[in-house]
Amino acid sequence: MEKSYKKNFITNFIIRFDYKSISESVLEELQQTFEKRYKFVINETKMVETGKIKVNFKMKESEYESDGLEKEYQLFNIERTERLKFSKDMFVYETIDYTSYDEIKNKIKDFIDIASKNENEENFNRIGMRYINNIELPFSKKEEIFDWNDYINKKIWNNDQFVEIKNVIQNITVQEFKSKNEDDNVYFRLQTGLPNPNKPAEIICKRFLIDIDGYTMNVEKMNNALDKLQCIHDELTVIFNNCIEKGLKSIMNGENKNE
Repeated sequence: MEKSYKKNFITNFIIRFDYKSISESVLEELQQTFEKRYKFVINETKMVETGKIKVNFKMKESEYESDGLEKEYQLFNIERTERLKFSKDMFVYETIDYTSYDEIKNKIKDFIDIASKNENEENFNRIGMRYINNIELPFSKKEEIFDWNDYINKKIWNNDQFVEIKNVIQNITVQEFKSKNEDDNVYFRLQTGLPNPNKPAEIICKRFLIDIDGYTMNVEKMNNALDKLQCIHDELTVIFNNCIEKGLKSIMNGENKNE
């Protein structure tokens, strides 16, 4: 999951910030900075409708209330392996070609520096970092699809299922928990198991999902955001390493010829 391994199985790495409304001039500066400094030159910015759903519990009905159109910036690098999506109240960075967090930090720092220029806002309502690992391995027999011994920690995957394993078409477990570092504003959501994008068809690939999302629940000062992200990242790395066993670690270190 991190640069200590020669190979990773990360299909998506995402950082997201939510905040109170910032000005159009700040958004334009974000666009110009990332276009010039980081070559996010593919621009698919568009106008999108925003709004909220108002629920009348007494009448047992709901109504959508439109707030009108707002500009949603969407920029890609030339290879389309990195994407930025941001608007007046959120910023998302995503890459499908992750190598290390250190290579991303400067981009996130530039965003924070620019966003904090808005004199009316000093906080992020939410900070989030997510690693989606789709671990796909070769196999020669169908039963090997469900055999993750020596690859995945038995505490998160065990063939002793409620339903016979041969009948399983998807198996995803979700766990939510607080930071073990006694940070009362950091939480995690861990999804693990056998994904199947072709369901209800049977599982035909030897693939295991480890999807880890770390996030804050309450506001954080903008000037503390990088430190908070580093703490989330470090704990995400520990969680991932606790999910895998030596067989997979060998593959990720380039030690297994049959990877």
